[in-house]
Amino acid sequence: FQKVEEFQKQLLELTTKKGGKFYLAKDQILPKDFFEVMYPHHTIFKKLKQKYDEASLFSSDMYRRLFT
Repeated sequence: FQKVEEFQKQLLELTTKKGGKFYLAKDQILPKDFFEVMYPHHTIFKKLKQKYDEASLFSSDMYRRLFT
């Protein structure tokens, strides 16, 4: 399992370095720190979400992993 984690980290670093992005609808592994680099405008989405969903009625595992 350690080799898988090492490969995952190398893949994330390479993808980020080359300006690539992960397809978020299919993603289950992207850590928050890499997400924030790949998607620098994530703060705009977060502000809109807070404005229109103040009670956080709508969320997902991905949202909780990447935005909280």
